[in-house]
Amino acid sequence: MKTAKEKIKSLGGVEFLNKKKSPKVRTQILSAAHPGDAVIDLIDNFGFAMFNNTIGYKSIEKIPVAGEDGLGGIELIFGWGNDVHGVKWNLERLTDEDMDGYFPFAEGYPGDLVCICTAKNTDLGKIYYWDHDDGEMHLIANTFEE
Repeated sequence: MKTAKEKIKSLGGVEFLNKKKSPKVRTQILSAAHPGDAVIDLIDNFGFAMFNNTIGYKSIEKIPVAGEDGLGGIELIFGWGNDVHGVKWNLERLTDEDMDGYFPFAEGYPGDLVCICTAKNTDLGKIYYWDHDDGEMHLIANTFEE
């Protein structure tokens, strides 16, 4: 199985934005929510990174912004910060939309979020796409590894 670094390199790599990671924000967020070790590792190593090529994926449910080929896209991995490219800012967006129990870790098409469910229910660990236009969660995968 490929490591996250190997997988990202095989997908065309990333370019890091000129942003500083905030250990304080990381600690604050993880004291309230735990998205799983794989998501934490992804953000620790690739937070504030923009993919050189939009990453396409086939989702379980149809995503409103999917292309004609049915693929959704991921463009950016959020970092430990409190701006538009940070986990904290995007967590607050979901809270404002009454979408507690979801942890945003990446941006799909501008303004949309890719999240892991952290609610202790049957959706725990599933990956969702939040479309900011329709305000709905759309199931991408049953696990992060999928």
